[in-house]
Amino acid sequence: MADSQVKDEWDLQTEKIQDRMDKIGRKILIMSGKGGVGKTTITVNLANALVDMGCTVGILDTDITGPNVAKMLGCEDGVLGSPDGTTLYPVEPREGLKVVSLAFAIQDPDAPIIWRGSLKNTAIRQFLADVEWGTLDYLLIDSPPGTGDEQLTVCQSIHSLTGTIIVTTPQPVAVLDARRSVGFSRKLGCAIIGVLVDTQDGANIGSVCRAMKTMGLTHLTLVTKRNYDENRVGTLALHASDLYENAKRTESLEDAIKDSILAVGATRRRGKYRKLSSFSPEQLASHISSLPDGKVSIVFGRESDGLTDEEVMSCSAVVSIPTSEAFPSLNLSQAVQIIAYTLFTKAQIYPQGMTSVTHERVRQAVDDASSHLSAIGYYKWNEERKWTENFLKDLLERAALSESEMQRFDKLFAKIENIKIHKEGAKNE
Repeated sequence: MADSQVKDEWDLQTEKIQDRMDKIGRKILIMSGKGGVGKTTITVNLANALVDMGCTVGILDTDITGPNVAKMLGCEDGVLGSPDGTTLYPVEPREGLKVVSLAFAIQDPDAPIIWRGSLKNTAIRQFLADVEWGTLDYLLIDSPPGTGDEQLTVCQSIHSLTGTIIVTTPQPVAVLDARRSVGFSRKLGCAIIGVLVDTQDGANIGSVCRAMKTMGLTHLTLVTKRNYDENRVGTLALHASDLYENAKRTESLEDAIKDSILAVGATRRRGKYRKLSSFSPEQLASHISSLPDGKVSIVFGRESDGLTDEEVMSCSAVVSIPTSEAFPSLNLSQAVQIIAYTLFTKAQIYPQGMTSVTHERVRQAVDDASSHLSAIGYYKWNEERKWTENFLKDLLERAALSESEMQRFDKLFAKIENIKIHKEGAKNE
């Protein structure tokens, strides 16, 4: 009973946070790997510059044990208003700028704040849920140095975080720590795109939006010619309707995945024209964690019959969710939720100093390679070209090659054809 009550309170607070954040345009986390590099100075100066441009701006100081924003703005004597004892109202040091900091609740500025991580997390979530920011163009979130509890709480509480600004100085130690901040941002900002192919009922799209957003995934693409009842979408999406409103729409799956470094079809069916092997959700999460920067598209089919053979062949890999043989069918949003949850909890996204080529680039390379193979008489029967091209496409996308590596691949097949031409010319002489 107690656990259920705590969960209900957490969910209610999460909904309050979402309601507050929906009224704010851009939410930006400002980080630094090391202290003393000017992060708070950047936050304050950026806020003032935006206000000078006519924007409405809020600053949330999440450096719980060392709150300095109020001092830098000259408003350290301010007090957070709370007429009803629940809602908090920010301090406004100038028109268009609102500030919230624990400094406003400390009577003795010299007294140390000795809090464990759980108390810091609670305070940050309370600020996010209970502060009446109103409508803002920007919310700048100043954080302490490092990649600890405060940054993690912000990223996991604000699912629509616009991005991060990472502040550093040229010193090697500061740059080293800044790299860790970059890695942190990428881990929590994985460019994973949910692609829904010809979904039949708008209510299911709404459920998918909610499933994705609860796991921090905010990029949705709809491959369809249909028009959906927005009321049915919104009823099931609840506070995740923005995913539907901002979704990319296209009538072609190829267009939807052309910029992806990896396209994965969600299916459990096997067949002659389907993949020989598949990822489990856990294996997919591990594979994504090893990829360089880029977009990863996870493609889901129709509620009635899933993806067609041709649509599966357009993807370079498949992911299958283990289910009971007696009743294997999963609802669309259930499948999305399981895969999104697995990615959220297990995927580790980190930079590797290179960028993978896109799906479209792989397709171009495969077409060229296939032409070279055809020129040397490699194909002996009609289906062989089709199978070979699909094999090469799947292999290259899973390998996540860089552009320079792909160019070597191109040259390899061009050289094979040139060798054959040279040998034939030598024979004729």
